Formats: sequence, structure tokens, C-alpha cells
Amino acid sequence: MSAKIDKETNIGYNKMNCADLVRARMKDTGTALHELAEKMGYSRQRLGNRLLRNSLTAEEFCEAMAIMGATVKIEKNDGQQNLLWERTPSVGPPICKMCNGYVCDTEKADSLAASFTCRKYPEGIQNHFAWELYQDRSGFYFVVVYSDIPSCPTNVYTVTPEEAEWYLEHNIL
Repeated sequence: MSAKIDKETNIGYNKMNCADLVRARMKDTGTALHELAEKMGYSRQRLGNRLLRNSLTAEEFCEAMAIMGATVKIEKNDGQQNLLWERTPSVGPPICKMCNGYVCDTEKADSLAASFTCRKYPEGIQNHFAWELYQDRSGFYFVVVYSDIPSCPTNVYTVTPEEAEWYLEHNIL
């Protein structure tokens, strides 16, 4: 793969493959191999081997770059850009819970919509709630309900595509 990279990226103008670009981004961001592997759901050895052999899929390449704060785009000669993949970050803290046999991991899913509620009580107590809809890379939907009430901990619920569609219609930011 021949890559012409903007000087501002500090990567250079030489011929680089996807693995080279990932390693260069890791160096730029100070991301260790084991950190990136963990966020991608891989072992350190598996990701290291994929980089060594330059055998990352386009999806893995885009995911690795997104984890390290970069967006991968294809730009046509006319200047229009097509986004390959850009993870939409969550508004809440990272959550990874099992729900109905599925792993619901906000760090590996796109935030599609969120809504917030703040309740004030005469005693001066404020309670904050947030509901956030996610879709993972396989198309699976789940909702995370964040709460600052000790007796109502943050929870995760799986939703059907129909429920996700309803949520999007009624709760888009």
C-alpha cells in the first residue's frame, strides 16, 4: 500500500502498509500494544501477529485507528470524502456488561442517541439519569441507563431493531 500522508501527522511520505500506519499511530499516541489489543478484544499476541504479518482487515484497521483517535477516510479526486468507519463516542462512562447472552460494550459500539433527565427535590437533592442507545459493529442494539442514585445502578438492556427505531424517533440529541 502506498500512502501519502500529510506532514502534520508526523508519519511521512514513504510507502507504508496498514500495519505500519497502526504502529506509527501507536507511537504518536503512546498507546502500548497490550492496551490496543485489549480495547479491540484481542490478546496482545494475536494483535502483534496480525501487525507482523500485515494481515489486518479493513474493519480491524479502522477500529484500531478509531480507538487511537483517528478517522480513516477515502477521498475521491473531486475532494468528496467517504467515511470508512468512525465510531460515535459515548456521552457516558465506559460500560461492558453481559445482557441476555450478549456482551454490551460501549467502547466497541456507536452511540446513536441519548436523552437526559434531571430531577430536583424540595430537600435540594438532584438525581441525574441518562439513557443512551448503542449499536455494535454486528448491528446489535442495546440501551444503557446511567444513574447517579446509589439504589438504581447503571444497567444495560438489549433492544430489538424496532425498539431502537422508536428510540431514535423520540430521543435524538
